[in-house]
Amino acid sequence: MVAVVARQGHARLVDQALEAIRHRGPDAHGTFEAERKDCVLGHNRLAIIDTSDSGVQPMHDQSGRYVIVYNGEIYNYAELRNELDRSSGGIAWSSHSDTEVLIEGYAREGEAFFDKLNGMFAFILYDKKTGETLVLRDPLGIKPLLIHQEQGRTIFASEISAVRALALGGLQVREESLADQLSLSYVPEPYTMYRDVYKFPPGELKKYRDGVEISSRRLFRHLEGAPFAGDLNAAVEEFGAAFRQAIKRQMRSDVPVALLLSGGLDSTAIALEAANQQADLKRAFTMSFPADDLAHHGQSDDLSAATTIASGLGLPLEHVAVSGGLMEKLSAFNTLFDEGVSDPAAIATFLMCRAARDANIKVVLTGHGADEFWGGYRRYQAHSLLSHFPTMAPKLLGAVERLSPRLRPGPLNAGLRRLRRLAQIAAPGAGRTLEKYYTWVPDDLITSVFRHPLDSVPSQRLAAEFNAMQADHPINAMMKIDQRFDLMSLNLNYGDRMSMASSVEMRVPFLDFDLVRLANSLPPQYKVTSFNSKIIIRKFLKGRMPSSIVHRSKAGLNMPVNAWMSEKVGFFDSVVNERTVNRYGILKWPEVQSVISRGRSGQNDYQYLMFSIMLMHSWLENRV
Repeated sequence: MVAVVARQGHARLVDQALEAIRHRGPDAHGTFEAERKDCVLGHNRLAIIDTSDSGVQPMHDQSGRYVIVYNGEIYNYAELRNELDRSSGGIAWSSHSDTEVLIEGYAREGEAFFDKLNGMFAFILYDKKTGETLVLRDPLGIKPLLIHQEQGRTIFASEISAVRALALGGLQVREESLADQLSLSYVPEPYTMYRDVYKFPPGELKKYRDGVEISSRRLFRHLEGAPFAGDLNAAVEEFGAAFRQAIKRQMRSDVPVALLLSGGLDSTAIALEAANQQADLKRAFTMSFPADDLAHHGQSDDLSAATTIASGLGLPLEHVAVSGGLMEKLSAFNTLFDEGVSDPAAIATFLMCRAARDANIKVVLTGHGADEFWGGYRRYQAHSLLSHFPTMAPKLLGAVERLSPRLRPGPLNAGLRRLRRLAQIAAPGAGRTLEKYYTWVPDDLITSVFRHPLDSVPSQRLAAEFNAMQADHPINAMMKIDQRFDLMSLNLNYGDRMSMASSVEMRVPFLDFDLVRLANSLPPQYKVTSFNSKIIIRKFLKGRMPSSIVHRSKAGLNMPVNAWMSEKVGFFDSVVNERTVNRYGILKWPEVQSVISRGRSGQNDYQYLMFSIMLMHSWLENRV
């Protein structure tokens, strides 16, 4: 989805942008072609552009006053359509689409209609009468929307490649975003890899006239939820009821639906409820890796758990086999990493979505959002544990770190990594603050590898976010940070990017608005304690799934990066070396070389940092 709004007197810039796209032949980014689907002349000019494969079509309301371009799904559109029929005495609908419900709802009820939506969406709505443009992105940031302003134009787009193709003066790389990628493996919103290109704020309805913002207000405040009054058992009952409705709504489809099954609690819960509803879930997809890679990485065998789940529910399971040879094909993924994501789970998602597409599946369900709203990350338990033993834990863990061996391949690898990281956080004099749970690499190391001073480092922003939430319970504050950072900026970002690149739509039942409202209303002890996580989801599954699944520790779409970085040394060195590092003048080779040496020796846990450096250089090779 791309829309260009030009200020009064600058309408010609729209046509210039279109011509720039049409005449831009194949380059490092591939061919980018576009066709203008609708133009509205007035005090300003709105050009809605359909890029190849996007399938975006503008729609007018019945009066002809409004035109909308929209990306996403409104899950409760059927209910809203019936409500509009009742309040309007019947509407002569021309389609069965949620887009029509959205624009007709606004035409009849105004902005208040938007607060009734439940779904994932980004849209741009133009009022021919007033010359105003309304822009809204869903409050959880499930669907992407970018904004770039230059030379009398405001550009809205779903992906950076569109902005890059339209930008008249070119785009400048933001080095702070590269630092974010190295530290976090993603770029936190609202920033992108480029200066002057930003993520549109989720849940804020902004109004523009002549390409200039004239108003902004926050919607969806009802998702914050009033404090829950019941006990834990009542909360489990409420969860079950809301979850059943979420699955029912998100299984609505006129095309085949499948599930990405990691073997963890979240995708298990989706599979179970879909089976209970006898929903037409066609199959499940999971990842499989060579046994040697899993052993080297210290990673759990998700395939075994996924097989148990699928077999018990009678769900056909297809596993996508991946080996270290994928490393040498990373250049094929370059166009997918415009967002500065170097989390290997993004590659796993792409491979499974591509397998789904090859099986003629058009929609996949995932468990995204369960960790951040229902207490799934280990750092919540770690903080709870350290809070209960504030004096003894730092000394004990400090001794563990001093005595622990260097990282070595084998089954203890993953556990040792986490234990050493917890020891570093808890160590006396470490200045233990909540933001330290979110970065595995010290700020001073990140800044040291850059040639030029950085305006900010990731922990500074994390600290500022936490300081703004001083009144919150620490676990609630951590979950809110995860919802804004890991969920929105990372997981949902790559989920949409990778699924759309495979021509597959990804849906996220745990982010149904009713479920989110319930999660926000619950006290943290209903979700996580020092020795348990996702308490409500586990109780929901207890007695319905095998105990080995219910009590399984966190699983995700992991990739055996440690194994690959050891096996593919030659390939890594061909991408990251003195020549390539010096070519761009961004990083300092001696410091990068030191990171590589210490990571390979096991002296420091730098495997994921090295992976990020490799992807960053591969990206620079094709963008700069």
